[in-house]
Parts: sequence; structure tokens; C-alpha cells
Amino acid sequence: MAKQSQKPPSQTTHHKHTNRLASEHNPYLLQHAHNSVYIYSSGSRLAQRLIFGDTNYGDLRKYLCGFFATIVRNKKETSSYVEISKSMGADRPSEILFVTDVYQEAIATKAASLEVIISVQPGNEPL
Repeated sequence: MAKQSQKPPSQTTHHKHTNRLASEHNPYLLQHAHNSVYIYSSGSRLAQRLIFGDTNYGDLRKYLCGFFATIVRNKKETSSYVEISKSMGADRPSEILFVTDVYQEAIATKAASLEVIISVQPGNEPL
């Protein structure tokens, strides 16, 4: 059962989307509890599901809303992220959080006004 807000009704914040991060205790994760979290990868959607389903931290797919692959457009082009934002029907692109391990992709994502996190992994090119 959902916990009722302790704020008076006039101060209660209504969010269009709440993901599974809302049940976390980590303040960093909680700040993204109302962002849609997607993965946009050069790999296939199936490969992404396999990777995020079996990590050192367990199955991370429960924190993700979906996956995009490069069939949309080039990952280093701002227009790719603008198109994805439109396809998701987001009122504001900043409501969308994308995770990438490539600095140029992060620049393109941010230029489209989306939120972005750079995932540092062994074998990545230097940032």
C-alpha cells in the first residue's frame, strides 16, 4: 500500500512518472525517482536487456523504463535525442535521464536538454 504524503494537500507534488527508484534509500537515486530512465546503445535491445539483467549489482532492469538502439539515429547527434524525446511524449526533455559511456553522446544528449549520466566502465575511452 502506498504511503500517504505527510505534506498538506496544497504542498503535495504530483509527478507524471514515478519509477522504481522511489523505493531506494540512496539520495542520488532518489533524485531521479520521477525521471524516465532509458538506455540508448549501439547494441541491440536484446543485448542491452542481457547486460543490465546480470550485473555485479544484480538485475538493474527494474530501474529502467526501456531501451533504444541506434536504429533511431546516430548516437552522437543531438537530433537523435530530440527525436527520442518526442517519441516518448515527454512534456519536457529534462524529464528524461539517459545513461551513456561516451562523452560525445553525453554532449549531444545535454544539448537536446535531456538529463544524462556518464557510466564509467573498464575499457571505455578516456573522458
